This record gives sequence, structure tokens and C-alpha cells, in this order.
Amino acid sequence: MIQDKTKKAADPDLSPLRQNQIKLHMLQTEKLELKNAATRQQLVTIDEAVTVYREEAEIIRKHLHTVPDMVVRTLESLTPVEQTQASIMQAIIADCINSALRATNAEGTDRA
Repeated sequence: MIQDKTKKAADPDLSPLRQNQIKLHMLQTEKLELKNAATRQQLVTIDEAVTVYREEAEIIRKHLHTVPDMVVRTLESLTPVEQTQASIMQAIIADCINSALRATNAEGTDRA
């Protein structure tokens, strides 16, 4: 729009000041268009974003689904007395969750 107006206003009968103003507007418009084009090249499509999101969600799901099995296996290795202590149970559950989160993070980092 600006470019169209400035081109129409670029009459040779205009003062040098006005001609320079018009040239400035045209250069600013061109610079903005180049910046917008560069920004558009950096954007991703919705399909690309959905694909990445699904892959990441699958990694998270895979590792978090292992938590219950890890907890059960660890609890089975405890003595009956240890199984009745809440602090041990909490520590085991926290360790299993942290292990799953570390594995998720490691796999996500490897993929990146």
C-alpha cells in the first residue's frame, strides 16, 4: 500500500525533499518486506508442529508407562517389614518417577 502511494506520489515536479521522503518510504517498505519474508521462512507448518508434538508425546508416554512396573518390581524385592514403611515406599516411587523422567529427557536430547 505504501509503495503504491509513494510511486504515485513520485512525480518529477515534486520538491527534492518530498522525493527523498518518498524514496525513504519505499526503502523502508522494501526492508520490511525482506524482513517478513525471512520470518516466514523460519516458521513451521501446523503439520510439522503436530508431528513433532506427537513424537515427543510418544516418548513421554513410553517412559511414564514404565513407572508402575518399576515400582512393583522394586517393592517385590523389599522385605515385608520394609514394605510397611511409608518413607521407603515414597522414596522408591520418587526414584522410579525420576528414572523415567531422566530417560525421557535423555531420549529427547538424543533426538534433538
